[in-house]
Amino acid sequence: MHDEHHDRHPPRPLVLVAMVWLVVLVLSFYGAADVRDEADKNEALQEQGWLQSALAELVSAEDAVGVGALKAKLGAVREDVNAPYTVLVAEDEAPDEPIEVATPDAGAGPVDPEALPHQGPPNIRRVLVVGASSIQFAIGTELEHRIPTYAGVKVKRFGQLATGLSRPDFMDWPKKVEGLAKPFKPDLVIANYGGNDAQGILVDGVKVAYGDTPEWEAAYMAKVKEIVDISRRHGAATVFIGMPNMRSADFAAKMRHLNVLQARAVESEGGLFVPTYAMSSTKKGAYRKTIEYRGKRGLMRTSDGVHYQKLGAAFVVEQVLQAVERRYRLVHEDATLAVAEGHRFESRAAGRWVGYVAFVPRSGAKSPAALLLPDPAEDWPTWPNYPHRELQRLAEKLGRVLVVPDDALTGAFGDDPQALLTELVRDVELNLPVTEVDVVAGAGAGADTAAAFAAAHPELGGTLALFGAETTAPGGWTARAGSGAWPQGLEPVLAPAAPQ
Repeated sequence: MHDEHHDRHPPRPLVLVAMVWLVVLVLSFYGAADVRDEADKNEALQEQGWLQSALAELVSAEDAVGVGALKAKLGAVREDVNAPYTVLVAEDEAPDEPIEVATPDAGAGPVDPEALPHQGPPNIRRVLVVGASSIQFAIGTELEHRIPTYAGVKVKRFGQLATGLSRPDFMDWPKKVEGLAKPFKPDLVIANYGGNDAQGILVDGVKVAYGDTPEWEAAYMAKVKEIVDISRRHGAATVFIGMPNMRSADFAAKMRHLNVLQARAVESEGGLFVPTYAMSSTKKGAYRKTIEYRGKRGLMRTSDGVHYQKLGAAFVVEQVLQAVERRYRLVHEDATLAVAEGHRFESRAAGRWVGYVAFVPRSGAKSPAALLLPDPAEDWPTWPNYPHRELQRLAEKLGRVLVVPDDALTGAFGDDPQALLTELVRDVELNLPVTEVDVVAGAGAGADTAAAFAAAHPELGGTLALFGAETTAPGGWTARAGSGAWPQGLEPVLAPAAPQ
C-alpha cells in the first residue's frame, strides 16, 4: 500500500531532456548563457543541481568551445527562422476542405537519382473513434474532446458497452465500422476492444474455445485485421489502443495475451498499436489505483477495477495522442509546440523501410536540422521514455528541425550504422524543410555513433558531437574522449561531470 500510495506517473528520464538541452541548444549556437536562462524557466530542470552546475561550467567554457563566435555568425539566419508565424486554430465545426497549416516544402527541383522511396505522414482531417465500453465512456469522451483541438480535425465516436470482436452475433463490429466509415469518410480510425474478447470464437460453425492455442489466436487476429482492412478500404489508417492492467490478476493476464495478439495483427497490416498496460501499472507492475496528472491527484480507475475515471482517461489519452502524432500529421493547438511528423524511407543499406520522427517548426521555413542519437539503453520508444512534448517545445523555440531515428534506439542499425545514417541524412534533406543537417549529436552509446559519423562527413560543416555519459543514470554524466583522440576538425562539447 505504501508503494501504491506514493507511485506517480513515471517521469521521463531527465537525463534525456538534459541531453537535448545541453546538446541541441548549444549545438544550435544558442549560447551557453542562453541555455542556462532557458533551463532556469523549466521547473523540472531547476531541481536538478547537477544540471545547473554543468550549465554554469558551460557558460565559463563558451569561449573555449567557440560557440559564441559561431552564434554571432549565424545570428541573421536565426532571426529569419524565428520570424512571426500564423497558427491556425480549430473551430467548433472544421470545414470539409483541407486547411493549409504550414505543410513542409522541400522545394521544387530535379529528381535526385539517389533518392530513396519515401513515405511522409498523412494529413489527418477526420477521425472515427470506435470500441466497447471504454470508448462509450471515459476514454471515448476524452478523445472526442481532445481530437477537435487539432487544427482542422473532425471526430465521430461510437462506443457500445459489453461488446467486442469475438461475438459478432451480439454486436457485428465489422458491419458497424463499415456503416460509420462510409458516410463519414475518416482518414484515421482509432479503436479499442478487448475487455469482452477473451471468450470462444465461432469459426466455420465450430466454436473455438478461448486459450493460448494457435487456433484461437489465429481466429482473434483475423477479427482484428478485419477492422484494419475495412478502415483501409475507406482510405483510413488504423490505431488500436491496447488494454490496461486490471485489478483481477486473471483478467490482467488475459489482457496481456490480447495485447500481444492485437499488436501483432495491427502492425502486420501497417497500423499503429499503442500499449497502455504500463501506463496503468505501478513501477512494480501492479494495478495502479491512483494517478497524479497536471497537478491533480485522484483515482485512475473506477470501482469495478476495469474502467477509467476522468483523470485517468485524460492521462492515458494524452500519452496515446503523442504516439499518434509521431505517426500521422496533427497540428497541436499549443502554438509553442512544433509539429511531430513520422517519416520513413526504403533503405538500401538495411534492406527494409526505416522510420524517423521529425519535429518541424510551425513556420514551415527552411532551417538547419539536428540529428539526435539517444543512448539505446534508454529505450526511447517504450513509454514513458520518449520526451515528445519537450522535443516539440525545443524545436519550436530554436526554429530548427530535430530528427530522431526510430531504429537507432533499438540497435537495428546493425554492423553498418554509418551507411544507414548517410541515407537518413539524405532523406531528411530531400523531404523536409531543411537547408542542411549540420548537427549530429548523441548521448551514451549514441555519442560514439554520432562522433564517428561526424568525423566521416566533414562536408556537414559545423558538425559537433556530444560524448555523453558512460551511464545514463542521473548524476552519471562524464566527459569521455571515446578512442582518446578527436578527429581533425571535430570539436567536442563536453558535459562536465555531475557532483555525486
